Amino acid sequence: MDTEARYRIPPGVAFQRWSEGGSHGADEWVVYHDGTGQTLRLSEAALAVLDALLEGGPQDRATIALALAGLLDAPAGPEELDTALDHLLRGLLEHECIEALPCD
Repeated sequence: MDTEARYRIPPGVAFQRWSEGGSHGADEWVVYHDGTGQTLRLSEAALAVLDALLEGGPQDRATIALALAGLLDAPAGPEELDTALDHLLRGLLEHECIEALPCD
């Protein structure tokens, strides 16, 4: 994946969400994507990426990685975090939840 890219929520896209977790917290979220009409099951990590982009606007990979690292119970190595971030970004891009902005 492009390490220079910045990511954002596409203009006009909104999400509605419901928790699918038990009484101890949400393990998964069901998200309705207003833009595509799809209903998606997302992990807390994927939802954290969306929340970071919704709150902070377009962000680069390093900033998104910090948000993801903050969710982990134990510190992850750089390679492990990079692999997890690649997986999350690919999935969110594939479902049109986020879009990559061209590099300047």
